[in-house]
Amino acid sequence: MSMELIMKTDLAKAIPQAIEFNYDELKAQLPERLTYYNNLVVTEESIKSAKADKATLNKLLTAFEDARKEVKRDCLKPYEDFNSKESELAGMIREAVTSIDSQVKTFDEQKKAEKRERVVTFYADSIGNLDPLVTLDKVWEPRWMNATYKMADIEKEITDIVFKVKNNISIIKAFDVGCEQQMLDVYLKNLDFSAAIAEKTRWEEQQKRLKEYEESQKKAREETEHKAAAICTVEPASVEEKAAAHDYIEAQIAESTHIPEPDECPPMQKATKTIQVEFRDTTADFRHEMRNLCDKYGIAYGWAK
Repeated sequence: MSMELIMKTDLAKAIPQAIEFNYDELKAQLPERLTYYNNLVVTEESIKSAKADKATLNKLLTAFEDARKEVKRDCLKPYEDFNSKESELAGMIREAVTSIDSQVKTFDEQKKAEKRERVVTFYADSIGNLDPLVTLDKVWEPRWMNATYKMADIEKEITDIVFKVKNNISIIKAFDVGCEQQMLDVYLKNLDFSAAIAEKTRWEEQQKRLKEYEESQKKAREETEHKAAAICTVEPASVEEKAAAHDYIEAQIAESTHIPEPDECPPMQKATKTIQVEFRDTTADFRHEMRNLCDKYGIAYGWAK
């Protein structure tokens, strides 16, 4: 059913092109009359006349404003009637548009859901047992859900992606290096093959430094053993020499571990260094014992002042 808006009123004729009044006459008279009032100085004698002039001017101003409001009201009356009817009809149309828009959105969402399901199924069939490691969200492209994006193009992209992933995994395994699992973990995180290669380089550098460290440690041990062997005493050839060497070692051990008795100690040398020790709150017995001890070892004893 065809519907269209047909305007029956010729607005160019219905609405006056100009609202005429004695504009030119008033514009010519007002400046001369108003100049007098603008320069008027109110005094005791002219106050009554000034108030009368003010009332006259206000009356004229009111007439102007009333005329303007009346013209506006008359001009807007047909517009307001038209606006009310137009708003009613436009509301009815908008309601229908909203209903259709809601159904269109529902239809579009349903088509997207169906399309997404097809993509999920195709991807699962293509990726196979790698699905737990390379989930669809890692390769998903939002543009696939555009209505203009054909399913055939999506399938081709997925096929290319799956081929690339499997090929890169095969390359990583073909390296046959000790960091294979680290490389796979790095690659499968964001499907970034360059990152996996960087991980391989990092691991090889680490292994190289570790090997250099182990070789330096081995060399240091060999040098130490060589020096120790060079300074070792040659083993005695006869039984008597072996016994003498054994007795000598035992004597050295005994000497180093022997604790001498007091009478075996050499006489105590007189102290050559002076130190001052202060005891506070001592008893008479303590002071007596300290005096005897100092006399025994030749230590000067005196009272603090």
